[in-house]
Amino acid sequence: MTAYSGSRHAAEAFYDGIRVELAPWEIDVSMIEPGFAKTPIIGKLAASFEEAWNRADETVRQMYGGSKFLEAARKEQGRINEMAIPSEWVTLQTVDAIQKVNGAEKARALVGKWHSRLFMRLLDFLPDWFLDWAYKGVMKTMGTIPNNPFLLNDLKQD
Repeated sequence: MTAYSGSRHAAEAFYDGIRVELAPWEIDVSMIEPGFAKTPIIGKLAASFEEAWNRADETVRQMYGGSKFLEAARKEQGRINEMAIPSEWVTLQTVDAIQKVNGAEKARALVGKWHSRLFMRLLDFLPDWFLDWAYKGVMKTMGTIPNNPFLLNDLKQD
């Protein structure tokens, strides 16, 4: 998630800057931020994960909790597939932003189901310590935090 989150924040900062810089020419800039959309990438998520898991060294699999992690990951992938929005929603939001006479209503257009958009807006107001605590809890529940990260030391010695 680090690379993904970093690139999202970089893109947001870029669009914020360019929106301000182009304002004197009355050029509107909007950033469309979709949640998970039903695309081929999401469709191949489970198969790609299974393939990577099967290629992983046994020590790495143990580090993440073995079959417990695998089941949690499968459950999470199912949840992602269920909450993914139709890809057409993103296209419609983009066209809507382009066709507005005075630009989009907001500089950031979150595209997704209403509860996902509300949740993302609320995150902006929460303190970092709370977000860190919540993310760690979610990651632990999903099994994406290693149960025993020090097993890697055994792998390095081999």
